[in-house]
Amino acid sequence: MFATWVICKAINPQAIVESGVWKGQSTWLSETTCPNATTHCIDLDLSRREYTSERAVYHTEDFCTLDWPDLPRDRTLLFFDDHQ
Repeated sequence: MFATWVICKAINPQAIVESGVWKGQSTWLSETTCPNATTHCIDLDLSRREYTSERAVYHTEDFCTLDWPDLPRDRTLLFFDDHQ
């Protein structure tokens, strides 16, 4: 998670798309590190979450079926930790 923190700090994205939520650690880290970023969290099964953000937008669809027309392409960080 240290590497993720360093990347988030360096890039300072406006939006973060996280694929693979599991217990929510990376959601917590990204919103703590980048409090002004919009966070989208994708996981087909959100039942294992121990941390649920009130600010994040959660999706249970597959990444390839989602449409992202409003995300700033040059200021969005994609974080894939879904083991697929």
